[in-house]
Amino acid sequence: MEKSYFLPDNVNLHIHRPACPKCHAHMMLARIMPARMGFDIRTFECPKCELVHEVMVETNAFGQSFTPTANNDYAK
Repeated sequence: MEKSYFLPDNVNLHIHRPACPKCHAHMMLARIMPARMGFDIRTFECPKCELVHEVMVETNAFGQSFTPTANNDYAK
């Protein structure tokens, strides 16, 4: 089972919820996974017809990744 992570409360992040290409309902963000540096893969699921849609988006929020392992400070 995949482990869930949550964004910090102080991050003001607006994530566009696309319309389902099949039934046109608003899709729900299911997960965000890191791709290459500066990009994430976002997986959206349709609650009406259960279609799954993945998109790669550029992420330059404060120059940091939102994945907990990428934010560990090993230089302490």
